[in-house]
Amino acid sequence: MYAKFTINLKFPALGTPIGYDLMMGGWVAPYGNGKTADMIFTKEYYDKPPGEYYSKITVSFANRGDGIQEFSAPSLAQDGCSDLRSPHEAPLDGYQSQWIQEVSASPGQPARMDYNSQRNYFFRVQTVSDTNGNVKSALYGKIYGDFMQFRYFLNPTPNDRNIEFDSKQNLLKGLDALHQVSAP
Repeated sequence: MYAKFTINLKFPALGTPIGYDLMMGGWVAPYGNGKTADMIFTKEYYDKPPGEYYSKITVSFANRGDGIQEFSAPSLAQDGCSDLRSPHEAPLDGYQSQWIQEVSASPGQPARMDYNSQRNYFFRVQTVSDTNGNVKSALYGKIYGDFMQFRYFLNPTPNDRNIEFDSKQNLLKGLDALHQVSAP
């Protein structure tokens, strides 16, 4: 599997859809060396008068049938938690074509935070569908954490929904220690 810990993923441009290549671990051209836009991130940010701001991150996908869905998993710190925190297979269906996360604050109002570090997701990318919309081929994976700080795992074998990870066999090479994934 390909796995990476993204920490405070920096957007090279605001208000512009930018593809992220999961197998390369970075943005697609012209913002990086990635070739395939597995996920497409768009960030809007408005800095208003002191104490007021609005941020919106939209995660979308390049292909019909690609998508994301949330799931619950125990935290790593939870006592009695096994190393495998998710089901061993991603689901066949139930994927949403986009995910939106918003954060805002206004003076005199409580901040609105749609961020939750305990969120987790299954995803399906590089989907090939027939003319009726039935999935013929796809890659499956999972995400622990919320955007923009998360660990992702991608199985590169088409139609293999197994999302178990062996940290000694990460296919994403050349990562510094900060971006290595050491737990499944």
